[in-house]
Amino acid sequence: MSNVSPNSKHEPRIEDTPPKRNRDFADLLHALLALLIGVAVILFSIYLHGTASGVQSDVRSAGHVVSWLMDVPTSLLQQLAIVFITVSVLIQLLVAKEWLQSVVSILALILGFAAIWGVSALISGSGNVTLIWALLSNGTAVGIGLLPDFYAAMAAFLTVAGPRRTRSGAKWGWNILYTVAVLFVVLSWNSLSGVLVSFAVGRTLGMLIRFMLGTQTNGAWGNQVVQALRAIGIDVVSLSRRYGNDAESGVLKTTLDDDLTENSRIYDASDSNGIQYTVSVLDNQAHTPGYLNQLWQWVRLTGVSMRRDRSSFDTIHH
Repeated sequence: MSNVSPNSKHEPRIEDTPPKRNRDFADLLHALLALLIGVAVILFSIYLHGTASGVQSDVRSAGHVVSWLMDVPTSLLQQLAIVFITVSVLIQLLVAKEWLQSVVSILALILGFAAIWGVSALISGSGNVTLIWALLSNGTAVGIGLLPDFYAAMAAFLTVAGPRRTRSGAKWGWNILYTVAVLFVVLSWNSLSGVLVSFAVGRTLGMLIRFMLGTQTNGAWGNQVVQALRAIGIDVVSLSRRYGNDAESGVLKTTLDDDLTENSRIYDASDSNGIQYTVSVLDNQAHTPGYLNQLWQWVRLTGVSMRRDRSSFDTIHH
């Protein structure tokens, strides 16, 4: 109830509890996409081995300009990248007092190593010589070390640490990781297929962990809703949320009060003149489940919503 506009004559009575974290279904879609990319790379390596080898050879042929890096130990470059990325990202998280996310990010780093070792063991145990040779490189060996573990671990860590668009540490971490990956492929230390599969495994794991952990909510809650209403001339003195109509359970719902907009939050508000209002708030983080729900309704051909809003932007322009 702080940060109330000084132009208001009333201290509003607000009954609302914003969640600290919110599960974004876009993370599940990204995890599925990363998994499909990893499977596609494996199939490509098996059935189009000649083409994959040609692409990898072309990449390495273009790397003569950085041949001087052959004198630098690759293990040293890898360790420097791990230390720099991990420390810089963790410092940013700790400064922002994201204690839980810091701990889970470290856990994701460890699980990234374990996941890629498991995938390597499965592929090595499959006995598919074509696939094994496509993934094998100078820096790897048949067994749990078939795939480079560095990329999977760091990809899982950076994914859980936060979106790169909001955290500069994660953004620079991804840039460094991509640069190291290109250099190692050019220097024949890692195979192109192995790097892509490792990235896919780490990204899939990271997205699943981020979905279970939840992301920081960025919607309008409580006093922010009051400020938005006052910006359009409604001097709110009371704002109360209807907890029976929300969608925190993850089930998409619509009501006549919110004009059939899925997953919107409903508030009862009253102004200084005693006029009652019904306020509907739709967060941008709800646009992905809204889109999926709309597609599911189209497939079923039942319960198709009169509204096609998939984001807050669509809602206000409807």
